[in-house]
Amino acid sequence: MKIHAALLAAVTFTLFSAGTVSASANWLQGSATDRWEEYCKKGGSKLAVPHICFTAEPALFDKVVANESNFRGFKTAVGEFVIIYDAPETKLVTDRYTIRVSPDKGECSHVTLGHNGEDPYEDITLCGWDYWVLPAYLWE
Repeated sequence: MKIHAALLAAVTFTLFSAGTVSASANWLQGSATDRWEEYCKKGGSKLAVPHICFTAEPALFDKVVANESNFRGFKTAVGEFVIIYDAPETKLVTDRYTIRVSPDKGECSHVTLGHNGEDPYEDITLCGWDYWVLPAYLWE
């Protein structure tokens, strides 16, 4: 009986923990076959994977609110980064703004930008290795 109670408690804790840790900013470590360049450079092997490439100042990375963001991506030391579409709520949230990514047709993806909690005011589609130079107000 004690074993069953301990097992039930462990399973309950695991399920509860898994349900509460859904949002996260996940900057991945690059490898030879999976890195920023594979998504964001002409001839990259991941161009068909839904994603958006960005250029910003590295200061933007300090503004990311990890527990409200939900994405996987790669970044470079000079401010280039890619957000890979994973799920309907793929987003990067900063202290004031939200960037959302969703798939579009072919090698294209859709991205929106807006103030947190408001309708987006930027709405564009980018394809393959095209990238968006983000406005400076995002990190200033």
